[in-house]
Amino acid sequence: KRSKLSQTRGGRLLKQGLVGFQLTASTVLIILSAIVYLQIQYMRASDLGIDISGVVAVTLPPVPANAEYLNNLTAFQTELRQFPAVKGVSGSSHIPGSDPQFRRLVWKTTEQATTGKVQSVIFIDDEFITTYGMEIAAGRNFSREFGADRANVLVNQQSLQVLGFDSPEEALGKEISVWALPGVFRIVGVVKNYHHQSLKNQRSPIIFLFNPMFNALQKTREIGIRKTMGAGVRDILSLLTSGYIKLTVIAMLVAWPAAYVLASDWLAGYAFRIPMPWAVFVLAGVLIGGVALLAMGYHTVSAAAGNPIDALRED
Repeated sequence: KRSKLSQTRGGRLLKQGLVGFQLTASTVLIILSAIVYLQIQYMRASDLGIDISGVVAVTLPPVPANAEYLNNLTAFQTELRQFPAVKGVSGSSHIPGSDPQFRRLVWKTTEQATTGKVQSVIFIDDEFITTYGMEIAAGRNFSREFGADRANVLVNQQSLQVLGFDSPEEALGKEISVWALPGVFRIVGVVKNYHHQSLKNQRSPIIFLFNPMFNALQKTREIGIRKTMGAGVRDILSLLTSGYIKLTVIAMLVAWPAAYVLASDWLAGYAFRIPMPWAVFVLAGVLIGGVALLAMGYHTVSAAAGNPIDALRED
């Protein structure tokens, strides 16, 4: 039997409040779930500028890089190349996905050090670019055939902007200095921008220095309504609809701003993100309102088609 509380004005207001809260919460959850899904799909479909499928990273033990260590590393890389499934073996001080924590001031040798800007510095070998499927925008990759490559450097396109070059071609052959590293470095290649870290982060300016001995990498191509006083089903449905639509509209007016604030705050954590999908807000409102009205309509028709005396007894 129904509680007497439900027949008082306070009880009815409480029920309406609970229903309104459920509608609001459901709408917010649907909107946020859809936005999270769309953002994830956006990230999956984004061109990272690299190919990390089938790449296995092996972290080497922190031991002194003496002659024995380097010889063992070379032998290990050679053994890996013997496997038919291994398409490339490379090494670097930092792999894509990690935070390149080695940062230094970098500036043109034609300018003062005070003009330098902080850039990430990654030590790589001559197979790093090809192993990760990166593209060279201008110039060339490192090569063991060039003995002087230790004095050369690769930069990404973001680094060009920081250094003040107008084009990749303009940067080729120019020299730069890196704070705390001896000598100067000549730019021999420009790497197309890629996402070294999550899409939450902006692309970083990166310079690549040549060093053939680092981490080994392996890559493979991988309500109950009573019918009384002669009221018909259409009359009851009309009464239900007018009251419920009002409640649904109020719930949407609360849910949409709340969902917008929460979604905006979450998306703000991504440097590369989807635009606010306004259609999701409308669809969520239509979905929640439609499902609620269908459920309410079903119970209304059931009650309206039944014996009004039975409904009265329940009260």
